[in-house]
Amino acid sequence: MKWLIFIILAFGFFWRLPLLTGSFWLDEAAQALESDRPLSQQLQIRDDFQPPLLHLLVHFELLISRSEWWLRLGASFIPGLLTIFVTYKIGEKIANKQVGLLAAFLLSSSSFHVFYSQELRPYALPAFLASLSWLILIHLTDHKKTIDKKKLFCFFLVTSAGLYTSYLYPFLLMAQISYVFFFHKKIFVSILSVTVAAGMTFLPWLPSFLGQLQAGQSLRQNLPGWQEVVSFDQLKSLLLIFGKFSFGVLDLQSNLFFLATSCFFISAIGILFLPQLKKMFKDSEHPPILFLSWLVLPIAFAWLISFFVPVLQPKRVLYCLPAFYLFLSWLIFYKHPSSKIFFKVLPILLITVLVSINIFSSIAYFTQAKYQREDWRGLHQDIVNRYSSPKSIAVFAFPAPFAPWQWYDDETFATFATGELTTDATTSIQNSQQLTEFRYILIFDYLRDLTDPQNKVLTQLTQYGYHEVDRITPSTSLGFVRIYAKSSDVVGLLDRSL
Repeated sequence: MKWLIFIILAFGFFWRLPLLTGSFWLDEAAQALESDRPLSQQLQIRDDFQPPLLHLLVHFELLISRSEWWLRLGASFIPGLLTIFVTYKIGEKIANKQVGLLAAFLLSSSSFHVFYSQELRPYALPAFLASLSWLILIHLTDHKKTIDKKKLFCFFLVTSAGLYTSYLYPFLLMAQISYVFFFHKKIFVSILSVTVAAGMTFLPWLPSFLGQLQAGQSLRQNLPGWQEVVSFDQLKSLLLIFGKFSFGVLDLQSNLFFLATSCFFISAIGILFLPQLKKMFKDSEHPPILFLSWLVLPIAFAWLISFFVPVLQPKRVLYCLPAFYLFLSWLIFYKHPSSKIFFKVLPILLITVLVSINIFSSIAYFTQAKYQREDWRGLHQDIVNRYSSPKSIAVFAFPAPFAPWQWYDDETFATFATGELTTDATTSIQNSQQLTEFRYILIFDYLRDLTDPQNKVLTQLTQYGYHEVDRITPSTSLGFVRIYAKSSDVVGLLDRSL
C-alpha cells in the first residue's frame, strides 16, 4: 500500500500543471514587483500585509527566471505537493494508512488547494509549514520518558518560519498550545517554551507589522468600499470557509445543488461523528481530537479577532484544509459499532460526493475563465495588437499603474495615473492636460468604481473633446478597457479595424 502515496503525489503533480503558466493577477504581480527590488529593499513592504519570508524567497527565484511557472514553483507548487505528503504521514500516524491515503487524495484533487498551489502569494507555504509542525508535534507527544530535543528544535525552526510567512499563523500556534495543554500536559512546558522562543524571533519584525497594520486601517478609512472587497461579515466568513473547503473554486450560490449538498455534508458528518463524542472525552488519543483542534480552533481564534481587525478569509486559513480532509477521512473509515447497512452505505456515499465535487470543480477551474485568475498578460497582448504604443496612453484611476500592467508592459506604453487613492476630494484630475498629446486613451475600469466613483476621469476627457470609441472586454474578470479618442480620429480607428 506504500506505493499508493506515490501515485497520489504523481496525480497531485499533474493535476496542478494546467494554468501554472497563466498570467499573474493584481496581487501576484505586486508580489513579483516587490521581490524584484534590490535585496536591501526586501523588508520595505509596508503596504503589503504579510511577513517578508515569501518576498525573500521570490527575490532569489527571480535571479534565475521571471517566468510565472518558475516563481510559483518554489512559492506554492512545491509546498502544495509537500503538504499532500505530510497530510498522508499525519493520517497514517494518528489513525491508519487508509485515512492518510484518502486525506492525501482529497487534498491533491481539491480545486481550492490546486488554485493556491499555483498562487504567488503566502497561502500554500504556511499551509505546508503548519502541516509539518503538526507532524512534528505528533511525534513529540509520543509516550517517552524524555522529549526528543532534535524534534523540539525542528518544531522551533518550523514555527519561526511560519510566523514569518503568515500573520494568521499565531492562531495555529494557539490551537497547538491548547491541544497540548488539555491532552498532553507532560510536554506542555516544553512546547510552550519553544513556541515563546519562536515568537521572540518575530520581535525584530514587530515594528514593521504594526506599520502594515496601520497602513491597512488607513486604506479602509480612505477608500470607502475597500473593506467589502477584501473582507466579509462575521457569519458569512465562517460559511465561506466551509463552502470553499467543500466546493473549492465554484461560485457558492443559493440553489438546490449547493443547499442539498451542504445539508448532506452536515447530516452525514453529524450522523457519523456524534456517536464518537463520548469516546473522545474518555480517550485523549482519539484521532478527531487532533483533527478538530487543528481545524476548528485556528478559525475560531481568527474569527474572534476579526471583530476588531477583519482578517478571516478562506484562503488565509488554507492551513486548516488538511485537517478538514483528515477528519472526514477518519469518519469514512471508522468502523461503526452498529451493524446497520446504513452506516456502511453512508461513508461510501460521502466519499463519492467528495471526490466527485473535487474533480468537477477542478475541471471547471481548468476550463472556465470565470474561475481563473485575471488574464493581464492576454489583455496586454490584445492592446499591443490593436493600438500602437506611440499613439496610445494607458490611464489608471489609482496612485500608480496597476502592478500587472507594470509587470507585463515593461514601459512599452506611456502611462498616466491620477496619483490618488480616490478622486473624491479632487475637483479635476491634475496634470491631465498631457493626455491630449495622445490619439488613443485607454481607461481601465478595473477598481475604478472604488477609486473614481464619480467618473471624474471620464468627465475630464470629455471636456478635452474625447469620446468613447471602442471597448476591450477581457475573458476574465478585469472589467472593460475603454478607448477614448477625438472625433477626428474615429475614422482612422474604423479603417484600422476593417
